[in-house]
Amino acid sequence: MDSTVDIIVLGSTGFTGRLIVRYLLQHDEYNGFTLGVHGRDKVKVQSMLDGLGINIRAPPIIFIADITDQSQVDDVVSKAKVVINTCGPYWTMGDRVIAACIRNKRHYLDLAGDICWIRKLIQEQSEAAKAAGIYIVHCCAFNTLPSELGPYLANKTVKAFSSNAQLGESVSIFKMKGGISYGTLNSVMSAMETVPRDILKAAARDFCISPVVGKPYPRPKLWYKTRDPETSQNRIGMVLPMSVVNKFLVQRDWGLFEQGLSSSRTLL
Repeated sequence: MDSTVDIIVLGSTGFTGRLIVRYLLQHDEYNGFTLGVHGRDKVKVQSMLDGLGINIRAPPIIFIADITDQSQVDDVVSKAKVVINTCGPYWTMGDRVIAACIRNKRHYLDLAGDICWIRKLIQEQSEAAKAAGIYIVHCCAFNTLPSELGPYLANKTVKAFSSNAQLGESVSIFKMKGGISYGTLNSVMSAMETVPRDILKAAARDFCISPVVGKPYPRPKLWYKTRDPETSQNRIGMVLPMSVVNKFLVQRDWGLFEQGLSSSRTLL
């Protein structure tokens, strides 16, 4: 337990945790960083590693801790430079990890889609994170990143031609497979059961996590129609469920730029 790793994955035996561990172990630059995997039971963590069915060049270091025990969380977090947290629901389970990262000055990433929790952290922990010199980055998953990076890159490209150019409405359609994991469903149910109604209501307003309030967004449609540029066929797509969350992230990015910050999503 005295070893220090570059990256640790909290909740490595869960659905998403396993996917992340598998990806990192197969990464082309795996020889260039050290990896730690966390769980509550060493036998289950080892079973997860054995069940990946891949050739593990260098076994990751196993860390055992109860995520509900602050002292154990601090101990594990202190052993890593970057913490990837997949332990949810974040509203009830995330604060201890964030606090440990701030105390130990460790960078933090997660897959949270819980705007109520993210909004609370921005209000309560932004200054502490800045003072610690760490990055706290939420929503690091495919169902969020294209929605967030798309407007930024599109705006950057258009403004390269003319600083007065403005973005219009566009529709992007992805063909996706899969369903909702137990962790995601558990987070949704937890939010409905444990988050106070006034906080839920406040977190549903446009620009609720942005430092600057802009024009209200139009209400999303349930179905969208577009034409495939390659086949000229008409396509119909359903709105991405995570768009409810992604909208707030794009609004925050815009608000941070409006404030004159040098980069988006800086320190919460």
